[in-house]
Amino acid sequence: TLTDLQDEATWTDIDLTATTAATATSALLNVFILDSTAGDVFALHFRANGSSTAAGADTARAKIQVTSQISANTVVVPLDAGQIVEYYFDREGGAGALEFGVISILGYWI
Repeated sequence: TLTDLQDEATWTDIDLTATTAATATSALLNVFILDSTAGDVFALHFRANGSSTAAGADTARAKIQVTSQISANTVVVPLDAGQIVEYYFDREGGAGALEFGVISILGYWI
């Protein structure tokens, strides 16, 4: 479980080696984010570790937005050979701080 999502506009690694098999190729993640500042919009993007894909359309399938509310979503994300995925926490609007954010693994595929 990852609870610190305050590092905006940076691809950040999540190491899933302790919770997946050595042959895992993708993971099922649960994402929960809370924000109550009017006008704030946040998004999370995911990609396999080491990918050069920029946050945007190619990572939007795993994009989660919060607009002054609670958002919970489940996404399937690709893993690299070391069972690592990257996320990008993006502010798309507003100036408030994210109140709470958690990324948890629910399962994986080999």
